[in-house]
Amino acid sequence: RMKMKIIESQVTEGITTFTWAVGGNSAAAGHGNLFNQAYGAIIEQSLKPVFGALGIKFKGKNFAMGSTRSGVEVAMCMESIFGDDVDIMSWDFAMSDGRSPPRYNLWSQRVGMHPTRPILFDFGNRYADLIHPKVEAAGGAGFVSNFAKVRSIFPDSDDEKTDMSKLPRGVKHYKCGGHFETGELCQEHKYDTKDACDYKGRGQVSWHPGWKDHLFTGRIAAAFILETFLEALSELASTQTDAASAVNSNVLPDMKPAISSLYLMKLQDCEEKDRFAFMSSVVPREIFGDLVGTDVQGTNFTNFQRSRSLCRTATLPNQARYDGIVTGTCKKANHIAAGRTDYKDEGYDATEMPDPQPDDNSTEPTLVYNIRGSRGDICDKARIDFKDSYFVRYEDHWMTTTVPNDAEATYFKQEQLGKKLVIMCTALQQNFEEYSADYVQIPEMVNFTETDAASADYGIIVNGVKATNATILHNDGCYLLRKGEGEAGYFFEPRNGRFEFQIRVPREGQLYMNAIVLV
Repeated sequence: RMKMKIIESQVTEGITTFTWAVGGNSAAAGHGNLFNQAYGAIIEQSLKPVFGALGIKFKGKNFAMGSTRSGVEVAMCMESIFGDDVDIMSWDFAMSDGRSPPRYNLWSQRVGMHPTRPILFDFGNRYADLIHPKVEAAGGAGFVSNFAKVRSIFPDSDDEKTDMSKLPRGVKHYKCGGHFETGELCQEHKYDTKDACDYKGRGQVSWHPGWKDHLFTGRIAAAFILETFLEALSELASTQTDAASAVNSNVLPDMKPAISSLYLMKLQDCEEKDRFAFMSSVVPREIFGDLVGTDVQGTNFTNFQRSRSLCRTATLPNQARYDGIVTGTCKKANHIAAGRTDYKDEGYDATEMPDPQPDDNSTEPTLVYNIRGSRGDICDKARIDFKDSYFVRYEDHWMTTTVPNDAEATYFKQEQLGKKLVIMCTALQQNFEEYSADYVQIPEMVNFTETDAASADYGIIVNGVKATNATILHNDGCYLLRKGEGEAGYFFEPRNGRFEFQIRVPREGQLYMNAIVLV
């Protein structure tokens, strides 16, 4: 991958990019710190000038999201959230999923289905060492972070033998009493936001790393990438390939590494062979764990692992929203730094919703700002992650949306879809598993008998067919809709390559819908 990027920057036209996308929850997102102190920003700051020297635009996109698990929504919406051009995809969900092999299995499979098949970089899954060999045997690549030995060399700020006057700012008060960012002195200096943000204590908690830990993680990760970059550059620069030696054949000749179009073709051929190896590899069945219904676990379909998904999600950060695809405006926001953009919010504050249109069944579900607070409650130099939702209120009666819309069909290059599984996700992250009284859950809307389904004036209808059941996928608010018995009962047929959703809630309250996924 690194050699391909170097060669592309020298022999092809246009802009060559190298993108590290950070997936994770609040710790990775940098909650409690300034956004530019999180390790995603540190990686970008460290590597941008180095890659830039060869004309490669390096991006460290910190798209981690607080109160989020790695599956189902984030894993199945990977292309929509992180974009279609990613070179390294990091997993940093240790607080919620560190002990879950199924969730990491699902993540690794969706990485394999991503258009650019990025390299896996793990931060804290206990089973990554067992899963990565299978990923690599199937043509992928995976790395596990283990920084314990490096951390052990840090001086202890509580040790009276330590000369504090000689310690750099990023080292001083990092280790106290043999532990990192604990102890009275280290905790006092854990966060550095007073001059830029008034956090009022929110997010600055014991389980979130402080700015020095983010600095350490970012620098070490960047050093690893830098070493790989220099090794690839050295290998390419040390040899030359005689392009004239290539025979007129469909099989590329053996050749030494070199900065040439011919060698780039050979590497691209290797990439295609790796993609074929992945698609031909054994499909892991353990991707949901014990929480999912046995009816799904016993099915033969492998859409979750081997089908390209199409996702519409309201969650931020979200590349499809930044590119104006979700709302269909197609107005692209500009990348500023580390995943922050100049995106202008679309949608409504929950306190300023438009009036219901009960007599207009074509009204779209309403895109609404984070249900736990408006943007004004957050320092603009801090987080960029928000759990926005699509609201379907009781007063709205039936609401309708089509997936994909025209912009999504073009953006994701999925103009004509075949039959699909349908996943609908709700805002379980409202406060993990605590629900407000007005929270309408998906099972309330679809658990029908055949007779009830025909007579009930509410529910979820997909291309004219009412969903009559739903199976939870992991404990994160995502449900697989069902319309009938057996495996066929999970699949919904397209209409002109699209899926029209008609949605109405059964009681006073509203559906907080995060995402619709077709897979």
